[in-house]
Amino acid sequence: MTMHWEAWGYKRDVHWCIGRKPPKALNWPKPLIEPHNWEHIISFYNGAIAQIVSQDRKGTSNSKSFDFLCIDEAKFVKYDRLKDETFLANRGQLREFGDQPLHHGMIVTSDMPITKEGSWFLNFEEKMDRELITTILTLKAER
Repeated sequence: MTMHWEAWGYKRDVHWCIGRKPPKALNWPKPLIEPHNWEHIISFYNGAIAQIVSQDRKGTSNSKSFDFLCIDEAKFVKYDRLKDETFLANRGQLREFGDQPLHHGMIVTSDMPITKEGSWFLNFEEKMDRELITTILTLKAER
């Protein structure tokens, strides 16, 4: 992921930091809700933050409220745990972002899975309504 950011011109410790609070000298805006612990946080120069959640043990999404999900290497993610824990936490900040069409959305990236268990995300394509997505994005662009 960071490799792509760098390819797009974003620089570590200029546009984003991982695992630590951004230095005050960068003069970045504070996030809406500042984390107590920055260890598993990606912070961005616009004040946005992303929390890194692992499936190495149960309950890592408990008591969290997310505004969006980025699921990387999806073929290795246990779908039942994702559905029962992380999807439920995709519920945050309606007051601030409730009018944004991609709020509570999800990006899933992976190469092609080779196991049935790792193929869970392929089912989302048949549930997707391309026409609705196009309409939402068109209406948002016209605002």
